Amino acid sequence: MKKKKLSLLVLLISLFPYWSCSERGLPGDPPAIDNFPFIVSSPESENIDGNKLNELDTKISAGFYSEIHSLLIIRNGSLVFEKYYKGYSREIPHNIFSVTKSITSLLIGSALYEGKIKSIDEKILASFSDQVPILNLDDRKMAITIKNLLTMTSGIKWTEFNDSYSNPTSDLFGLSLAEDWIKFMLDKPMAAVPGTVFNYNSGNTILLSGIIKNAVGKETAIYGAEKLFQPLNILSYEWQTGSKNLTNTGWGLVMRPIDMAIIGDLMLGKGLYKGKRIISEEWINQSTAKIITIDSGSEYAMGWWRLGSNWSNRFSDNDIYYASGFAGQYILIIPHLNMIIVSTAGNFTTQNRFFDAFRDYILPSIKNLN
Repeated sequence: MKKKKLSLLVLLISLFPYWSCSERGLPGDPPAIDNFPFIVSSPESENIDGNKLNELDTKISAGFYSEIHSLLIIRNGSLVFEKYYKGYSREIPHNIFSVTKSITSLLIGSALYEGKIKSIDEKILASFSDQVPILNLDDRKMAITIKNLLTMTSGIKWTEFNDSYSNPTSDLFGLSLAEDWIKFMLDKPMAAVPGTVFNYNSGNTILLSGIIKNAVGKETAIYGAEKLFQPLNILSYEWQTGSKNLTNTGWGLVMRPIDMAIIGDLMLGKGLYKGKRIISEEWINQSTAKIITIDSGSEYAMGWWRLGSNWSNRFSDNDIYYASGFAGQYILIIPHLNMIIVSTAGNFTTQNRFFDAFRDYILPSIKNLN
């Protein structure tokens, strides 16, 4: 596992494919046999219309759904669709941006399972007793809990969704250039009582990096390797770092799409992988259950998103949840259909249309949708 520092300036440079063309393998490169948990099968074997998926493949190749780099579909443990575009292949890791937040949520679950963190209701300032003085300290800041960070309800004053990531006066840009990411976040003023207002804030998840580090006594990247990636035999990844070598839990992971699918498989297994307990079932259920309704299209849990009410009429059970990253990175899990859908993309300046492709072709391809 390699690590390197990542400022937002470097992040913006990474809008281009992460590895150069000369380092890429050919499409369809096979992975190491012991790192491939899925059966390769036809769509029809899992009651999926392969013709529909071929139509989608043609549309993606023609750029109809903007710049998609990969699309993988797994059902009942069978890999039924795996396509790469724009020069990508199975062996090329991809920036997954805020999908990192969902994986960080799993590590909070691991620390809870081990008893390193006693409760997500713990006040976060108890984890940062060395951070003195803390600016803008008031009763609201002292009330922030780990759960508030996970649910994006910390109340910290922050603008992200409605701001440009390249804006040098933005909160995220300021965080990326700060000499101490934890201090930068703890010193921010408050805007709301914790637990009352959803406000997407990558800095919340950066604070989780410090909480995990202080709870387990090692960097989050090292803990993640020991408790998650090594047990899942995920080896071809990079977890980038920020100031003071703090693990970038906000947007810092680079992974192969096939390894993103392994994360999805762990989620479908309720924390079990190949018969081994990696994360507690209680945490999988708790961290993916709806906490907040954002709008009719989406809901938020603890580091994971859910499809909102306007999707409910399409399924007998609207149990779908997903990890989502900037520019079109997804791990979509459909428990009642035993399905995982993974996509990576480079939609930095164009509209992300993954869910259009999901609606137009992937859902109609499933013959027993309900």
